[in-house]
Amino acid sequence: MLLFTLILFLSFTVSCSGNRSDRDLLIQIDSLTYHNPDSAILCLTELSHTINNYSLDLQKYYQLLTIKANDKAFIRHTSDSLILSIILYYEKTNNTYLLPEAYYYAGRVYADLYDAPKALFFYQKATNMLEKSGNYKLLKVIYSQIGLLLLYQDIYDEAMAAFKQAYHFNSILKDKKGQAKNLCSIGETFTGYGNADSALHYYKKANTKAKQINDINLVNGIQLHLATLYNQLEEYDSVKIILDDYNSPPNTNYYIAIADMYYGTHRLDSAIYYYNKVVAEKEMYTSQRAHFQLAEIAMVRNDANAVLEHTRKYKEWTTKITQATNTETIHKMHSYYNYQLREKENNDLRLKNVHQEKWIIVCCSTILLLGCLIAAYYQYNKRKRNTLNVQLEKLRQLKEEQYQSSTRFIEENERKIEALELQLKQSHKESDDMQKLLLTQKEQIRQMNERIKTNKEERQLSESLFRESDIYNKFHNAACNETIRISSDDWEMLRIKIDKCYKGFSSRLRSIHPISNMEMRICLLLKINISVTGISMLCGRSKSAIVSARKRLYEKYFAEKGKPEQWDEFILSL
Repeated sequence: MLLFTLILFLSFTVSCSGNRSDRDLLIQIDSLTYHNPDSAILCLTELSHTINNYSLDLQKYYQLLTIKANDKAFIRHTSDSLILSIILYYEKTNNTYLLPEAYYYAGRVYADLYDAPKALFFYQKATNMLEKSGNYKLLKVIYSQIGLLLLYQDIYDEAMAAFKQAYHFNSILKDKKGQAKNLCSIGETFTGYGNADSALHYYKKANTKAKQINDINLVNGIQLHLATLYNQLEEYDSVKIILDDYNSPPNTNYYIAIADMYYGTHRLDSAIYYYNKVVAEKEMYTSQRAHFQLAEIAMVRNDANAVLEHTRKYKEWTTKITQATNTETIHKMHSYYNYQLREKENNDLRLKNVHQEKWIIVCCSTILLLGCLIAAYYQYNKRKRNTLNVQLEKLRQLKEEQYQSSTRFIEENERKIEALELQLKQSHKESDDMQKLLLTQKEQIRQMNERIKTNKEERQLSESLFRESDIYNKFHNAACNETIRISSDDWEMLRIKIDKCYKGFSSRLRSIHPISNMEMRICLLLKINISVTGISMLCGRSKSAIVSARKRLYEKYFAEKGKPEQWDEFILSL
């Protein structure tokens, strides 16, 4: 590295002596930024003493290279004044060659300044100029950055489209490293969707690409994404295999993955150790999450002081995230105004009033639209709360019905009968009306128990007959034998039989919460005691997808976090 820098510096000195033109020198430094940005920064620093002797055009090119080299060296941008002056100059001089690149680095600057709307605005201006240029090298980078910004804003559809565009351009360039990164980003987007199967598919494709070019750091980065996914699926053995093979310097993603694994496997001391390492990195979203988990662990251990401390820090990070989000929203509202202001300065004064009128219309429309959106959001939340209350009331009624047909309820009634009999013996001096009332109550409770017992016997008989039916046996055999085919008519027959045996099983499920056909099939199979492996085979889904579906169903129905096994218990109790 030292020898390379020395050779570079000698080349730089020769260039300054006049053997190369000033523009050729800057072009040489430009090419250096892609593979050795630190050396490019060194050259630019040396050149800073004489740059004022150059033409204005070369000075602006030098300034653009300074921003570019810092960006490639992962030096955070802290101001937008320099890049805006560069853009203004290139727009005035109509420099169609460097202007798209200036727009791109304006996007990078605003991304570092947490101003996503402005970053997206300049990325889009760059792509508008480049779409027919054939500059795939810059286009792939722009679309990758657009995808990341949208992904961090939880705008998954647009993020997916941007990553696929970036992958397309990387494919044209035959850049396997870029393709691997795009595939990993697509997998991360599917994780945001909650689609574990697709996420796993793309992570594995990304891993294969990274291994083809033998990029160990990239492979390890992709493996950390896989570890995060497996943690979400509670497949901790898979997480451990990945982390045991990890051989790059540990980073925040590594710490959060290993901390989540230890937390999920109840090794709380190790979890605390790595969550504290996450906190030490002071990254906004991961620090918030780590303090939340540390507070949870402190609650389990009855450590009140630690609970208060981590809860306080969790709230502090949450406030910072909220403020950042609010700031982005405010910038989004005003970004169009700033753009219009710059445009108006270059227009003829005779158009000033026209633009002011347009601006007033835009402001009024924006305010009206925001008012409508706020009202719609309020109504949506209100309907959602009402729906949830109705859903929980139905579940409560269902639980009450189950209790009133249970053995425990019968035993409680028997105790009531015994109490009434005792009361009858002790009330021989009471009036006949009181005696009749006690006898009537006793008889009513006895008849109620008889009805419950009769219903239970009928249900047991019905279940016994159902388990001997052809359709029941067909599904159990198909769960063990891939050659047995299940038709749509078979699924419908199974639903009818289950509904008959368990008093409208499917309609009761749908009355509580909407459910898809695939989710209903999973519930039907759980009701007839098919294993998860069998359900996976019959539904044509992976085991992890079946696990995710059961967990998701519990959360939809009960409006709280839960385990797949809790959903199974609920289904079997119906």
